[in-house]
Amino acid sequence: MASGRIGRAYDCGHRRARMGQAAAWAKGGRMFKLGVILFPLMILAMILKQKGPVAKFLALGATSAEKARRTPELTMGERYQMPDLVKRGVLIALDDGRYYVDVAMHRRRRRRVIIVLAVAAVALVAAVVLLWPSVGEEAGASGME
Repeated sequence: MASGRIGRAYDCGHRRARMGQAAAWAKGGRMFKLGVILFPLMILAMILKQKGPVAKFLALGATSAEKARRTPELTMGERYQMPDLVKRGVLIALDDGRYYVDVAMHRRRRRRVIIVLAVAAVALVAAVVLLWPSVGEEAGASGME
């Protein structure tokens, strides 16, 4: 008999905790939804604002074989990006150890990255907006009334 009382008391406490959680979701849900929408957009802005080795070569004016330069002072992350940029044709390596930027390829690659990230951000926002009501219905159906 005592175990039954403990069980019922636990159930009531657990139910109250779930009801409090539902109230908290209802109260702060709008701000959470806004954050979910803005977060991918802020990541997109941060990625687009990042400067890399290409920006340093452009600042030095290395845009053709005649103006090619040796590697400027690069951070560890920028040095790590160099082989990938050479492989993709954004940076052109010359035999004497100098590099220059293929400006047309750099613009095409940057445009592609912007388009892919923008489509991903729009898809994420659309998914959150379209799926948000179903999340609220699931919370209500789980006994939080």
